[in-house]
Amino acid sequence: MALDHILVDEYKFAETYPTGLEDLEDWESAWFHYSRKHTSRRKDGTISEIARNLDDRTCQTVYQWLMEGNKPPVVNFLNRAERIGLMPFGLSNNKFFYINKFLSYVFWTGCIGKKYQICVNLKRRPGRSLNNMLRKILRINSKYVEYSNGSGFIDCNQNGPLYARVFQQLGLPVGGGKKTNHNLRLPRYIKELVKIVDAGFETKRYRSIALKALEDFVLVLFKTRRDVVTDNYWTLLLHCNKTERIARELGEDVVGLLYYLFPKAEITEDNLGKKLSYNKKRVLWNARIYLKKENLEKLRTHYPSFYKRIDDGKI
Repeated sequence: MALDHILVDEYKFAETYPTGLEDLEDWESAWFHYSRKHTSRRKDGTISEIARNLDDRTCQTVYQWLMEGNKPPVVNFLNRAERIGLMPFGLSNNKFFYINKFLSYVFWTGCIGKKYQICVNLKRRPGRSLNNMLRKILRINSKYVEYSNGSGFIDCNQNGPLYARVFQQLGLPVGGGKKTNHNLRLPRYIKELVKIVDAGFETKRYRSIALKALEDFVLVLFKTRRDVVTDNYWTLLLHCNKTERIARELGEDVVGLLYYLFPKAEITEDNLGKKLSYNKKRVLWNARIYLKKENLEKLRTHYPSFYKRIDDGKI
């Protein structure tokens, strides 16, 4: 995998654990010196010498790591993330588009809890389809819980937290409580993809991958947060935020992304409207993107493949 396009490497992954980065670096150093001893007979590869060169590591700890196979927990978690095809995460990852789609649903209609548990709210048909993808392709032990009214949610258990940690490093908020407490903005991951699309020759072969990932991200927005007022008038309901400024910034960023991907549809800040929606009781601001007849006609005419995917019944 090209190093320039690894978006989350093993060290970024390790940072999500309290002592993960330090543990990973010490483990790698210990294993390197221990392995080198057997090929070059260097004295710095003994257990005592390795422990002496590592800060706050006893001989017993190093012995357990190297001789008994009791690796630091972060190493085991990283190995599992590699086995299921999650790590390292980048544009050359074989499951990149599936992981990108999962991230998109988590951002637009889900959340990540304090303990890295992932929940995605979806109606029956898309919920079951996404759950099937998570289980069969991403190897997450997930289940779809359905309510009597046809709505429901996906609860991600085993391996789900590994994805949540990667998503955190890509800019998705993590923590309990209401989602509105996080001051939601577009994840920095999206901005990284835009940079890759705009980059020069050195990233040319990744341009189409990044562009498709951006379109899939926006597609999930249309599939999950669209209100069809009439056939010629749609509203995209964005996340609520605690302040008007953050809500407007989110609206402007999403409009900017839509214009970037579909310039001929002419979706601009004028589609945001002059005033944001305000819920006085909940003290929340909400940006809405109003797509008028002319925007929809141009979207359908100039980007027919994307337009058809909005209502194709697939995730």
